[in-house]
Amino acid sequence: MNFRRTPATESSMIYGVALLLGFLFLAAFNGWGPAIALSQWLAFLLLLPTWILHTLAARFIKFKSKYRSFFVNISVVSIISIVALVVVQVIVTTSSNVAKIDRIQITNAFGMLVFVYFISACIGAAVTQWVFLKNADVIVAGKSEYGAVPASAAAKTQQSKSKKKK
Repeated sequence: MNFRRTPATESSMIYGVALLLGFLFLAAFNGWGPAIALSQWLAFLLLLPTWILHTLAARFIKFKSKYRSFFVNISVVSIISIVALVVVQVIVTTSSNVAKIDRIQITNAFGMLVFVYFISACIGAAVTQWVFLKNADVIVAGKSEYGAVPASAAAKTQQSKSKKKK
């Protein structure tokens, strides 16, 4: 398959691979039943913000190479992991009506979810850059940025004729 390197395509591929791997990791750790519920939380709480930030980062930071794109994708995943852990820790510790044992269980469960997210999103970013987008052209802003519209054979010959006349 030959995919076009656009911000939304790249983010969607990472999202899809990370969700699939996350579900499989969660099923291996917890069984199939809890994996379904946890993968929904994974998709909504962690992967959706990741998709949004990947797309925005790719839109504002023009990726010139796959290495830069991979580094920014891993940076976004790392930032979201750290922020998610800190936010849950602050919420759990400031809640006065939660028992200490429940706080530990909530923190451990969310920590496991963030760990699975981090591993699956990093693998998703690597697979996206070096498998799916291996032969993709770098998008030039303003020209081919918004996706693939295949050129017909007639359009290609017309384009080559106009180049020869010049």
